[in-house]
Amino acid sequence: MMKHLALAAALVIAFSWVAHSGAISDADSDGVSARNDNCELVANQGQCDADRDGYGDRCDGDYNNDMIVGGPDFLDFKSNFPWDPNPATDPPVPPQWKYDHNGDGKVNTEDFTTFSSLFSLSVGQSGLSCAGDPTSFPCDSPGGYGNWWFCERGEGTAWAP
Repeated sequence: MMKHLALAAALVIAFSWVAHSGAISDADSDGVSARNDNCELVANQGQCDADRDGYGDRCDGDYNNDMIVGGPDFLDFKSNFPWDPNPATDPPVPPQWKYDHNGDGKVNTEDFTTFSSLFSLSVGQSGLSCAGDPTSFPCDSPGGYGNWWFCERGEGTAWAP
């Protein structure tokens, strides 16, 4: 009995330390810790980052990487809207994926809605230290996250080169 109480006390202390140290911080509840999360405040379990700038597609409308979502980004989005992929003719990693904010495999009104909500804002929060640093390109999430070339797109399928 005494061993069980000691073990329980040790576990409580360990979990309290972890919780207070921020080691398991995950504000968006997507299962990716904040320090490895390329979109800290918006759930994006797959960590897709088509332009590999360290900011996840779900919170990155800054297509020209000037750290603000503005007019040039709008024109860039507009020139790729709408887009429906054709695996027979598109490259393995279509450049349009960076405009696919919801990961459904196409660029449509849902993506425009997300882009519109990001307009005139700075780029979304990323826990990656390399995010937004052009000298750190590519900025991929450690631990297997952020595989820009292997993101879940449309109906649970995944394209990879």
